[in-house]
Amino acid sequence: MVEEDYELFPRREIEKLKEEVELLKRNPIGTTPVGKDLLSSVEQLNSSINNMLELFKNAADQMKFEEKEKTDSAARIKELEEKLDKIIDQNYKIAEGVVAIADMVKEMKKKPIPKPVSHPKPIPPASPSPLGPTPVGPSPSPPPLGTPPTGLDFPPPLGTAPNPLGPAPPPPPPAPSIMPPPKPEKKGFFGKFKK
Repeated sequence: MVEEDYELFPRREIEKLKEEVELLKRNPIGTTPVGKDLLSSVEQLNSSINNMLELFKNAADQMKFEEKEKTDSAARIKELEEKLDKIIDQNYKIAEGVVAIADMVKEMKKKPIPKPVSHPKPIPPASPSPLGPTPVGPSPSPPPLGTPPTGLDFPPPLGTAPNPLGPAPPPPPPAPSIMPPPKPEKKGFFGKFKK
């Protein structure tokens, strides 16, 4: 065996060195002013990183909430669009009906309304004789040839004879004009959302 040189140290110094080694293991920076500054800087950095992580977490939560709100509002907007499409379709059908009625009214105004023609009814004979009534008294003599006939010898023209049923009823009043209903006041698209 090779013998090495060695020195003897007092036990206190060895104990002191062991304590310093343990202290350095626990606090490698040490108690120097530079070490203290470095330690406080690391603590501030740690606090800042924690704050930044909290901020990112809040931002992520806010983005999730906004995304959910966006999908909810998109669904509501889709529902409103469907309702508006139905209303537009109904308005289109109503407009077609109004135009058809207006065309019918124009056609009715262009065509003259046929008035009922009253034909006088013949006066029934007073006697059951098929040849007509028999005059009481002297019979009128026929006019001589060459004289113009008078209006008394002929029956009155049609339409001038008195109606035995009474006067003819007046013609019916003209049909009332069918006017489209007044247009409702438009509120606009954004008037629906006012409360």
